Amino acid sequence: MPGKSRYIVTIPTAVPQEAALGLPDIVAPLPEDRIVRQGQSGLHVVELTGEEAAELAYEGLVIEDDQELQLLLPMPGIGFRVEDAAGRNYSFQVVNETDKKPIDGVTIFIIGSGATYQATTGKDGKATVRVFERSVDGVIVSPAANFWSRVIALPGGSATITVQLTPLIPPGAGAWGREAVGLAEDFPFTGAGVKVAILDSGIAKHPDLAVAGGFNALDGEDSADFRRDENGHGTYCAGIIAGRNAKNGVLGVVPDADIYSVKVFPGGRLSDLLEGIQWCMENNMDVISISLGVPYPSQILAAKLAEVAAAGITLVAAAGNDGGPLIFPAANDGVMAVSAFGSTKAFPEDSAHGLRVSDLHNEECGLFVANFCNTGAQMAYIGPGVAVVSSVPTGHAAWDGTSAACSFIAGLAALVLCAYPEIKTGDARQWRAIHEILRASALNLSLPDAIQGAGIPQANRALTTPLLRREAIRQFALVRQEHQDRLGPLIAEIEQKQQDIRDLLAKAG
Repeated sequence: MPGKSRYIVTIPTAVPQEAALGLPDIVAPLPEDRIVRQGQSGLHVVELTGEEAAELAYEGLVIEDDQELQLLLPMPGIGFRVEDAAGRNYSFQVVNETDKKPIDGVTIFIIGSGATYQATTGKDGKATVRVFERSVDGVIVSPAANFWSRVIALPGGSATITVQLTPLIPPGAGAWGREAVGLAEDFPFTGAGVKVAILDSGIAKHPDLAVAGGFNALDGEDSADFRRDENGHGTYCAGIIAGRNAKNGVLGVVPDADIYSVKVFPGGRLSDLLEGIQWCMENNMDVISISLGVPYPSQILAAKLAEVAAAGITLVAAAGNDGGPLIFPAANDGVMAVSAFGSTKAFPEDSAHGLRVSDLHNEECGLFVANFCNTGAQMAYIGPGVAVVSSVPTGHAAWDGTSAACSFIAGLAALVLCAYPEIKTGDARQWRAIHEILRASALNLSLPDAIQGAGIPQANRALTTPLLRREAIRQFALVRQEHQDRLGPLIAEIEQKQQDIRDLLAKAG
C-alpha cells in the first residue's frame, strides 16, 4: 500500500485505564502484518498510511512517527558524495611517516565548492579520487585509526601525491581532555559500584575496556548481541568514560565503573531508543550516556525520560553536530545537554581538527568552541570534544563531536555518585544532586549559556568535600594508631602487674 510509514502507538502510564480499552485491544483490528513490534516498554510499532493513523484515534492514545536515530559521527559537515562517472583523477599514496609503510583504510576527502569527493586507500596505501570541478578548497586525509589526520593542498600535475601520516600515540592518563575537566591528578574515586549505560552502536572487545553486560534493543536482532560495533562509535565513547589502560592506551574518567552496552544503532529508530531506555530502568542503571538522537520532539520520549529522571537516573546527551538547535533527547527536560570545545594545543597544526576552530577562540590559551556545536536554552555543560583520543575496534583514534563531550560529562556524573554515596536516593533528588555538584564546580568560560551552559565541570572542585572527609578519616585513624602504639606497652605492663598481684594473693591463701 503506498504511503505507509512506521508509527509508535502507546498509552502513557499517566492515563487512567480502569474503564478504557488496553493498547492490545486498540491495535487488534489491524492486519497482523501491520504490527511490526510489541515493545517491553509498553509500546507498539505499526505500519500505517497517514489516513489510517488518523483513524486510529482513541482517548489517551498517542501516535507518533517512529523517527530514525541520528548517530553523532565524527567529521561532521563533509557533505554528500558524488558517484564516479567522468572527471579528473587524483592519485594518492598514504604512508606512515616513521617507517614509510602504506596505510590502508584512509579516506581521502577532496572538498569542492558544490560537493565532496572521496575514496579509501587499499592495503597498498593507494587511492584515486575523481573530481568534477576545476578548483577545490582542500584535501582532508582521514585515517580510520592509529594516525593523525592531515589537511593538504592539492598540487597541480598528474603525479601521485604522497601523504605521510604521523602515528597517534594513545595518551593514557595524560589525555588533554582529562586535564581540562580537572583530572590531572590521581583521585581515590574511580567509579567503583556505579553502573553506566552507553546507548550507542555497541562496544567492541578492546584492551582498554571491560564491559559488564548490555542489551541489543534493535528490532529483530539478538538481544545478547550488544558487543558488535560496526562503526566504532560506541567503543570510542566507552573509552572516554571508562577506559582502563593508563599506560599505553586510554584512561577514562571512571575506569572502575561498570559499563553496559545498549545497542540502538546502526539502523535504529526512536522505538529502539525507547526500548533501550526501558532496559536501563529495569536493570538499575545510575547514569545513561546518549550520543545520538532525533531532530523532532516526541511526547512519548519526553514521558519516558521523565519516568527515568523520577527514578534518579542521570541522563546525559550530546547537543548535536550540525550547528543547529539542540536535538532530542538533549533538548528534553531532565537531561544534561553537552556541547564541545577544543584546544589547538591538542593536535598537529596541519591536522583536520583545525577545521573545527570557530570564531569563539582564545588564541592565548588555545581553547575554542567547536564550530559544529548545536545550541539551545537547555544546554547544561560544555566538554572536550575535538581531537579526543579514545578506543576504537581497530586501535585508537582522535575524533571530533559532541559525543566525546557528552561522554566526559557522563563519566563525571558517575564520578560524583561514587564520591558522594549519600546522594543515592533512587528518586529525582539523586540526579539533581549530581547536577548541582557539577554545576557548582564548573569553570565559566564567559560564553552564552546556550553554548556553554554552566561551563566545564571540574572534578578536582567537585571532589573537594569527599576528599577532605577522606583525609579526616585517614588522620583520625593515624592518631588512633599512634595512641595505641604509645599506650599499648603501658597497658601491657599494668596488666602484668595486676597478674603478679593476683598470683601473690593466691599464694598467701
